[in-house]
Amino acid sequence: MPDKFDACSPIITYMVYRRCPIDWRLKPHYVSNYDITYITNGCAKYTINNIKYDLSTGNILCLPDGTKKEAVTCPDKLMHCYSVNFRLKDTSGGILVPPFPLVHNIGLRKDMAFLFNELACAWTGQHPGYIMKSRGYLLIILQQLFELLVYNINYSAADCRIKKAIKYIYAHYNDRLTVKILAARAKLNTSYFGLLFKQETGLTVHQYIRKIRVRNAEILLQDGTHTVTEVADYCGYCDVIHFYREFKTVMGIPPSQCIPKRIVPPPPPPHYFKMNSFYTCRPTDHFHPVPGYLLPGAVCGYINGGGRKKLFTCSFSL
Repeated sequence: MPDKFDACSPIITYMVYRRCPIDWRLKPHYVSNYDITYITNGCAKYTINNIKYDLSTGNILCLPDGTKKEAVTCPDKLMHCYSVNFRLKDTSGGILVPPFPLVHNIGLRKDMAFLFNELACAWTGQHPGYIMKSRGYLLIILQQLFELLVYNINYSAADCRIKKAIKYIYAHYNDRLTVKILAARAKLNTSYFGLLFKQETGLTVHQYIRKIRVRNAEILLQDGTHTVTEVADYCGYCDVIHFYREFKTVMGIPPSQCIPKRIVPPPPPPHYFKMNSFYTCRPTDHFHPVPGYLLPGAVCGYINGGGRKKLFTCSFSL
């Protein structure tokens, strides 16, 4: 996902689950903000920027601001769909436009339908905190659409055995992990498991384990409470030099650069003070300063001599 979308914030203007009646028709109009429609049943005829589309179950429309559209449901297959309209803002308040195609067939996906349904329930229920909850679901939907429409990644279609292996790696990344151990848990031949794993993730088992270990090590180092040696040991590395090399291979920088530098507070400014009380010292008198930082009017010292004690207060400027 492009960096500018990592911190985006959606402002939802409406969300609806539409079960179209037989006479449902969307009159020609221009889209405001950004509009996503996901068809979960039936079909409809849409006209987008004067181009006609016959859409059916599994189609998703992603229409930016200013897009002209009109639609009518098919009378023999009434359309059911989710529609959400929103503005997507960056951290400076600028408007972001996701780089999705206008029309795409992602199929009827249980995970996507579930997210849209939860979004619709949260938005229409309007329980306390519903806006935050609705934004959360919409962000997950957008993230999955980036995977499907921009990066062509389909994690939901991944082999369930590889999914289980990945979950095991996340939970036990600091243990001794090998292809043999993971293949045995997946009940697959070692060679076949390695090929299937790379086919599903794009990485070898070793590369994936290294990535997870290094990412977790980065988090621990950024905390600033652990040394490089401690982090290497916690993340499953017996040799700190080997950890150093793998970290630099993945991150491009040595692990020591992830440790935040401690900010040493500057020393307090010197206090210049003068006595408010004046006293003529005798040869037998001894001045005793009071330790610590002095405040105006505080006792700065006293003279003790010949059975006499004289206190002094101070005034000063920085």
